[in-house]
Amino acid sequence: MRAARVQTGCANNAWWDRLLDFINRRDLWRANIAAGIKIFSVSAILPQAVVIPLVGMSDD
Repeated sequence: MRAARVQTGCANNAWWDRLLDFINRRDLWRANIAAGIKIFSVSAILPQAVVIPLVGMSDD
């Protein structure tokens, strides 16, 4: 059982190394993370910017 785990762990590490090398070579991960942060911050802020004026109007 332990031997199998070590084997799959090594295989997974090699696969991850290959994947990370591919990603690092293209520098895509930085662009993707930056885009993800921008999209997340916009989607977090936008609803508040829309909801607050609507709530203010409905109070009148």
